[in-house]
Formats: sequence, structure tokens, C-alpha cells
Amino acid sequence: MKKTLLLTLSILCTSTAQADPAIMFGLSYAFNGEFGVTVKALSSDDEDEFVAAVGATFYPYTNKSFGLDAGIGYTFDDAAAVLSWDFLQEAAQASIGFANTDSNKSSSPAPSPGDLI
Repeated sequence: MKKTLLLTLSILCTSTAQADPAIMFGLSYAFNGEFGVTVKALSSDDEDEFVAAVGATFYPYTNKSFGLDAGIGYTFDDAAAVLSWDFLQEAAQASIGFANTDSNKSSSPAPSPGDLI
């Protein structure tokens, strides 16, 4: 049974469309009062999209120096904002920062009217 389930999941994962991931570098605030520097992996590198996020945060001014979090966010033009739960700090976290996003616009120019005839 486990082998069949594993095979089915493997086939589904390889046959579905996958977005390119993005990396975010930024600042975070844990709602226990701590500020930190964070790195997150985002589920998509497209601009203006909701994304899933997982990350790690360094908190320089606390006894618990590190945090690991998971959450949701939104991407902008070369930026992202994420709300997540930090499992090591045991607190909600808000993060903003630079993300390597791609524009949703096509890079090819629109055809001229002469090309359509």
C-alpha cells in the first residue's frame, strides 16, 4: 500500500506544472518583541502572487538566536512580504525584504498591424 501511494505521489509531482521558486532576504519581526535578519524560500518567483514560504531567521538580541518558520506571503516587484509562524521562537512573525521575482509581462513586443495582414 505504501509503495503504491509513494509511486502515485511521485507521478503527480513530476506531471504537474511547477513554478520556479524565489529566495527572499530581509528583516523580520517576531511578535514576542524580537527583530531579526531572515532568509526564506518562496514557492514562486512571479510578481503579484500569493506564495508559500519557509525560512530561517537570526535574532541577534535574544537568547534563542535562531528561528525556523513557515507561512504565506505576497510577492511584489523585486520584493516580498510574509506572515509566518516561527516554531523555535514560538511566535508569529512578519517579514519584508528583497526577492528575486520575475515580471509576469511578456518580454516579446506586441506585433505591429503590418505583421497581422
